[in-house]
Amino acid sequence: MRMCRKLLGLNTKEAAKRLGVTSATISLWENGRVVPTKSNQERLQSLFTSACHVEKT
Repeated sequence: MRMCRKLLGLNTKEAAKRLGVTSATISLWENGRVVPTKSNQERLQSLFTSACHVEKT
C-alpha cells in the first residue's frame, strides 16, 4: 500500500483525506496493524488501481 501511495505522490495526510480516514489509520494499514474494512478496501482499490496497474508483457 505504501508503494502505491508513493507512486501517486501522496503523503499519508493526502491519502487519508482522499479516503476519508485519518493519517494514523493509513499508517496502521501500511504497518499491518489493522486491516481496512471492506468499504475502505474498495476505496483503496479505486484510488490505487491506476498507480499500481501492471501490464503483463
